[in-house]
Amino acid sequence: MESLYLLFLAFFILFFIFPLTFDIKVSFDVLENRGSLSFRLWPLNFKVSKIMRNGVNILLISKKKNSEIKIKLGEKQLRFLKFFKNEVGNKVKVRKVNVYSKIGMGEPFKSALISSAVSNGILIFLTRLKFWQPTGTFQLKNKTMFYESKFAFASSSRIALSLFDLLYSFLISILRSKNDVILGKKLKNI
Repeated sequence: MESLYLLFLAFFILFFIFPLTFDIKVSFDVLENRGSLSFRLWPLNFKVSKIMRNGVNILLISKKKNSEIKIKLGEKQLRFLKFFKNEVGNKVKVRKVNVYSKIGMGEPFKSALISSAVSNGILIFLTRLKFWQPTGTFQLKNKTMFYESKFAFASSSRIALSLFDLLYSFLISILRSKNDVILGKKLKNI
């Protein structure tokens, strides 16, 4: 009976230490202001929702509920996201990133010009990712819609991250953003 507890404890420790592989799929059509978002861990879907932009807010509309979640990005949230990005950035292993785009302006010349400029910008971003994660696979598939007005993007990513690293980065980011606010108030009083 004691070996069963030890086996459970070993499984629990390994679950938190070894990296889990997450699949993230995002798509957004700028002209129609709609998109979708899904997180997946192996066969389990964690979050599947629709995305809409309303001013500076991002609305996540769940398929199971008729509720909307408003995400406001203020100064406190941006400070936390900056610290969180710095903390978790070295711990995330990017396995694969596929970017898909459909761009068209209604005229063939404008469509080709804007589509190539956007695809060059995406390729620069993917090249920077390749320097950061040399073992990852990065791919761009661009389709130019010559006679249609379309401005849509989609991305499929596979990343690996351990739960321990995620929780550690989250807690450190909260503490750093709180200390940054307190330090900022002290500096203003001087």
